[in-house]
Amino acid sequence: MPIFAREIQMSAPVEGEGFIDIGSKRIQWGQFTNTTDSVELVSLGQPFADTDYNVVLTSNTITKAGAVAVSPISVSQFDLNRSNSIDGTIVWNWQAIGKKP
Repeated sequence: MPIFAREIQMSAPVEGEGFIDIGSKRIQWGQFTNTTDSVELVSLGQPFADTDYNVVLTSNTITKAGAVAVSPISVSQFDLNRSNSIDGTIVWNWQAIGKKP
């Protein structure tokens, strides 16, 4: 068995959320629905070791161009702030990568 295979731990997806640990890194993913143009707090499924992680968002429900800002605020939560030009209910898919605890 290759050495890296022994270092991989993966969760069973629960309602579209999951994570995988590879060596010292954690990759996780999930989905949430956003209904407001103000800042919204999003909880991660698993914590990271620190707040030095990256989040990528995708959505196929946006019908107008606009900006989205994502800021890690703790090891288990990030803020999402979408511009006022993005109206309505948006379903977001997110992926995050950082250090595992």
